[in-house]
Amino acid sequence: MDYMEMAAKGEKFDKVVSVGMFEHVGQVGIPEYMAAVRDMLNPGGLSLLHTITYSTEIPVNPWIEKYIFPGGYIPSLRETIWKLPEYDFNLLDVECLRMHYAITLDHWSENFERKIAQVRKMYDDKFIRMWRMYLQSCAASFRYSGLSIHQLVFSKDLVNDLPLTRDFGLVFGR
Repeated sequence: MDYMEMAAKGEKFDKVVSVGMFEHVGQVGIPEYMAAVRDMLNPGGLSLLHTITYSTEIPVNPWIEKYIFPGGYIPSLRETIWKLPEYDFNLLDVECLRMHYAITLDHWSENFERKIAQVRKMYDDKFIRMWRMYLQSCAASFRYSGLSIHQLVFSKDLVNDLPLTRDFGLVFGR
């Protein structure tokens, strides 16, 4: 179910995890997303936001906007963190997974090439060239530009009874 539908229904949770979708709400959708998470979290609830970030606020790459993620936006880390207090969120932890994601993109590219015969049955050469460019340019961007991926853990209101170390497996049920 769409997170906005869940929020509109008054759904409540102790934990909300968002993986790889925040960058798809667009810059104008960030306040709506934050409000929805706030409204869905019980007092003292926790959220993990796993999202692509950029080092500064920049416009969306026109090629990515047109062909890969229409309507998407890569927020800066500071832009995301600055929004948290506006929604009664308290930042608990930030982890950078930039190089992990570059390696993930390498694997996706290798898997794509291993299955290229199957891909050719479904898509034309233009798509194949575009997808190759996307995967390889993104891997390079994670390695050599301000593009990154972060996991932010934050709470609704103050929470004082969490582990004092980064053992979030206890917090998020690993």
